[in-house]
Amino acid sequence: MVNIKESAAAYARSNLLASIADGLEKISNAHPNLPKKYVVAMQLITALENSLHQQLQTEDKSEETNKLESLRSLLGNKPPPPQR
Repeated sequence: MVNIKESAAAYARSNLLASIADGLEKISNAHPNLPKKYVVAMQLITALENSLHQQLQTEDKSEETNKLESLRSLLGNKPPPPQR
């Protein structure tokens, strides 16, 4: 019997992959010369940043900022534009 954590992890992975595939298809249609590996990387980075924001809503904001900055530093990514 599959436990709840395994089921939730599989569901999350499935959603992530579906989101990446959908974004890749849309971007490929709009920009056919753009290398797909960069599109996938940016989709992953965005998904990780969104996940961190959701998970850290109850934590200290300075800790969230530190984790995001570490992730950006590791990936060599610029900060995202401010959310509206």
